[in-house]
Amino acid sequence: MALVWAVKLPEGDYTIEFTHGTTSGKRVIVVNGQEILRKNWMFKLVGVETFTFGTGTQHTGMLSIEALSMTDYKYSLTIDGKTLEELNRQAKAATRSWHFEIGGTTHLCTINLDTMQIYCDGTLVESVGEFVEDGTETHFTVEGQDVYVLATPAPKTGKLEHILYVNDEEVSVAQEEERANKVGWHPPKSAAEPSAASS
Repeated sequence: MALVWAVKLPEGDYTIEFTHGTTSGKRVIVVNGQEILRKNWMFKLVGVETFTFGTGTQHTGMLSIEALSMTDYKYSLTIDGKTLEELNRQAKAATRSWHFEIGGTTHLCTINLDTMQIYCDGTLVESVGEFVEDGTETHFTVEGQDVYVLATPAPKTGKLEHILYVNDEEVSVAQEEERANKVGWHPPKSAAEPSAASS
């Protein structure tokens, strides 16, 4: 049995894959294509696997396997003690993400609105903030190109909005489908429920 979860965290998106051999007990966990846990033979088919992952910020994942019958199993994943529904809701409220191309490579940059930290392709980048006439600008570089996020009050509502510029050109905020599918991995449509494929 192979399962895939899409996980949204403040620094970016992760794809967590879990392979469970229901006869051998084999357990393999892969995060964004990197194998981080492998147990080839397990006499006990149920239980909990704990693992750590993340670039910059370290997270703790807990994958639980429960038997529903002799042949059916229930799998659940929590990250840092929170369900995926909680994480996705928090990430959506506390972050803004953009994707853009530089030199033929597509990048995903995410700003954490609570800390103003910026992650590009899942890695925390150095940034410098400065006050400007219409708000604040947070500057950083991607492949040697100047990129910055302007935080400024919206003209109609006065609510603070965040706009990303690459070489002084505005980039649209990534929509959920674009954020999930345009950069890197291709997780299932529902991040809360894993997709399954036979192995």
